Amino acid sequence: MGTTYFKKLIIGLLVSIGMLLGSLALSYLLSIRLKASINQSEILYKVIHQMDKVLYNLSFCEANLRGYIITREKHFVNEYEGNKNVLRNELYGLNHVQYDKEISQFSNMLEERIKIMDEKIFMLQNPISANRDISELVNKGRILTENIITFKN
Repeated sequence: MGTTYFKKLIIGLLVSIGMLLGSLALSYLLSIRLKASINQSEILYKVIHQMDKVLYNLSFCEANLRGYIITREKHFVNEYEGNKNVLRNELYGLNHVQYDKEISQFSNMLEERIKIMDEKIFMLQNPISANRDISELVNKGRILTENIITFKN
């Protein structure tokens, strides 16, 4: 009779240890998943922050461009070039976060937007092309900017 209680005690102890090891393994697997999820969230927030910085610098470029269109003062072009360099650096940083393939689509739209702004300044600075209507470029730039902002959101 004593040996049956002892066997039952050993069996109960082994079952308890087995359950403990099983819950430990499950806890470990869940913690790995949680860590991966947290890392993914951190990368996502970095991407969002970097996209916000890019859009913030894009707004400075557009403001400089508008200033030049209105006043034709050369310092707006100089500020535009400086802000464009900052914008390209931010865009370079965004491309190196490597979060998603859609980031390259965002970058391509921004590069196209920069080309449109460059073309506007070129047209306004050259007397031959200054007589051309830039409204087409303005509309193209506006639509592209709206698409960029919509894409980001």
